[in-house]
Amino acid sequence: MTLWTFIMLLAVVIPLVLLWAYTLMDLFKREDLHPPAKVMWTILIIVLPFLGMVVYFVTRPPTPMENPPKKAPPPALKPGGDRPET
Repeated sequence: MTLWTFIMLLAVVIPLVLLWAYTLMDLFKREDLHPPAKVMWTILIIVLPFLGMVVYFVTRPPTPMENPPKKAPPPALKPGGDRPET
């Protein structure tokens, strides 16, 4: 193996390994996925590393739902609107 082949190999392999590790870390940080879904994604990413990473990043939501949207508060009552007439 020549030096240039070794350098090119490192230039491709190291970024792919880092991206693979980032994908797994991102997967385990997500709280919006249930454990069985995480297991299936992990298997896909480990068995088919490049294809699994591409499919994961294409199909996942843009950002993990750290703070899911809250329900809107009920409308405010008008002053005296809830009192029965006497």
